[in-house]
Amino acid sequence: MKNSSPISYFVSLSFGLVFVLLAIPLIGMGSAIYVPPELIDNIVIKFPVLTAGLVEFITIGLPVGVLFFIMTYLLSRFYSEFNVIVMSAPFVIFMFSSLMNTWPSQDAGFFLLTACFKSLPVLIVAIYLYRCRKIHTNAKW
Repeated sequence: MKNSSPISYFVSLSFGLVFVLLAIPLIGMGSAIYVPPELIDNIVIKFPVLTAGLVEFITIGLPVGVLFFIMTYLLSRFYSEFNVIVMSAPFVIFMFSSLMNTWPSQDAGFFLLTACFKSLPVLIVAIYLYRCRKIHTNAKW
């Protein structure tokens, strides 16, 4: 896969920043979703951090992952030489950027786990699309 031109990195980074700007309202809407306590009461007693992470994964991570897939699909229709990994980097940096503010406190582990759950779908989609593009461009017909 030939993604070595500076223009492809610039386009990928630019669309990554656009993706972050589009993901911010989606994260806000996902945070506002009400999860009834009856659904998670039994799990929250034994695994409170894991429960919070799974709720973040379902309400925020999956919609953001779908948005990332749609953006990469649309971008691939107009510009085929972009790098998916570079495009996902601004979102991952955005998700972990406020870790420095919470690090001295005791909630840093909780924040780190929930940030991982929010970023995981985007990273999975980025790695999957990168591997698919690499397989298709290296295939010998």
